[in-house]
Amino acid sequence: MRLRGFDRIPPASGRWPSPMRCCAAPTPKAVRQLLVAVDTGRTAALVGGGSEIRRLAHAALSLRAGVGTDHPELFVFRS
Repeated sequence: MRLRGFDRIPPASGRWPSPMRCCAAPTPKAVRQLLVAVDTGRTAALVGGGSEIRRLAHAALSLRAGVGTDHPELFVFRS
């Protein structure tokens, strides 16, 4: 995957005072790393966004509430 900078933010050089963390895939391990980064005050990003893991989390919350879900990985469960 080729990454490009955001043209509205000027490029920076030198050392970052606190290195940024970049996670490549929305796996449970990547989500954990994101949460740890946020808890320690670091900036973190998930390449490609987190819409799939967010959708899975919302489906899990629906199941917890006993509502059910149409998520393809969880729809067979009632709670």
